[in-house]
Amino acid sequence: MKRMTLSLLVAVGFITKSHADAPWDAVCGDELTQSIFANPQGDFSRHKIAVIDNGFAEEHPLLRSHLDEGWNGRDLNGNIEASIVADPKHHENGKTASHGTHVAGIIAQMTPHVDIVPCKRGASGNRSVYSDKASLEYLLTRDDVKIVNLSFGIDWDHLSDPIEKLAKQGKLVVIAAGNSGKTLHGEKLAKFLKKPELGGRVVLVGATEKENGREQLTSFSNKPSKIFESIFIAAPGKKINSSVPYDRNGTGMKECDGTSMAAPVFAAAVARLMTEFNASVDEVRQVLFDTAVKESSEKHQTTHTGQGIMDFVAARNEFKKRAAEKLSAPATIVAEPLVEPLKPSAALNEQIFSIFQPLVEPKVVANPVAKIFIGDAKPIIQLVNRKVIEQEMPIQVQPAQVQQQTQGWYNYGKQVLDKAVSVGTAAAEILYNKVVSVAKSTYSYLRSWY
Repeated sequence: MKRMTLSLLVAVGFITKSHADAPWDAVCGDELTQSIFANPQGDFSRHKIAVIDNGFAEEHPLLRSHLDEGWNGRDLNGNIEASIVADPKHHENGKTASHGTHVAGIIAQMTPHVDIVPCKRGASGNRSVYSDKASLEYLLTRDDVKIVNLSFGIDWDHLSDPIEKLAKQGKLVVIAAGNSGKTLHGEKLAKFLKKPELGGRVVLVGATEKENGREQLTSFSNKPSKIFESIFIAAPGKKINSSVPYDRNGTGMKECDGTSMAAPVFAAAVARLMTEFNASVDEVRQVLFDTAVKESSEKHQTTHTGQGIMDFVAARNEFKKRAAEKLSAPATIVAEPLVEPLKPSAALNEQIFSIFQPLVEPKVVANPVAKIFIGDAKPIIQLVNRKVIEQEMPIQVQPAQVQQQTQGWYNYGKQVLDKAVSVGTAAAEILYNKVVSVAKSTYSYLRSWY
């Protein structure tokens, strides 16, 4: 049966060079690279990245401590390391495990302590298609995987269903856009990728390069037509240094070009921000899209980059800003609703008053505030535990009771203010501030009990 394979799904190979920088250098510069690795934040075990590729050199120093349990979709077992000898029955001649090892190495470098779930695919033809489907279906069983990287051509006739299921599970599927230098078309595919049920969790990634200090889409990268722009972003994909099997290169490291490299750069950036700021896949993807460079300038040429050129530094700053705003937001006193009103207890009033009285200055607790709390305000003080009254046993103040009493005083103080404002009494403002001060001091003290 003839299969529909669109232009974005072909020629997703990679081109080797001789010298390179680390991935973070290409993404955000050496200064930020050093600051990130000096003190990595967050629990990286919570956000695993799956890589489906042609094999992985498990014992490579860059990957040894990063590879989690994986799956061989070709042989349907757990052996994810390709033979280092080119085997025409199972591997693409001359590539062996080099491609998968390089892709996984990019992620390992960019996300300290990350767990990579490696899934091995076949070489070409049916071996590739069915192994891809088997690997995708395996990942549907892995709740710990949050991101799936696909740096190869996708046969959408066979793979759209498991990709859709992964996206519906909340996983982000990152796909290399392809290296044919063509414009992506295909209304049927675009309609599928933008289905509301997918939640925007399928992203195509093009490759950028720096030419004379200006970042732009590479000549080999596929580019989006209008219908693909909303799900396309560009990331560094040229001169990316990462791991390769030692049989391919004596140093075990090599520089490569391709959208195959740009995809894991984006995937790793997502995982890095999710971990550091405890954010969701959807939140991070949207911030990376929103903060991407969209306007051309002396430093960027943004033509044909969809949502723009990924700006990791800007995205990270946005999350830092949001975190600072949360910290600076005024504290809110939250208490559970009181149960049905019970008769007041003077004994409990006196016990509670004796607790918070030393916390504030005597002048704050003096009349008329003391009168409000201990005198006229007695009817608003309620007991949560009715049995304490019924049995007439010695009263032991419980933290939950005291917290609810405190909330009652706080609410009463606000009622006093509201009434005073209605008649324009300035003195009520002073009274309210004192009441709130006492209530907040008591609340802070009680919080230390837990």
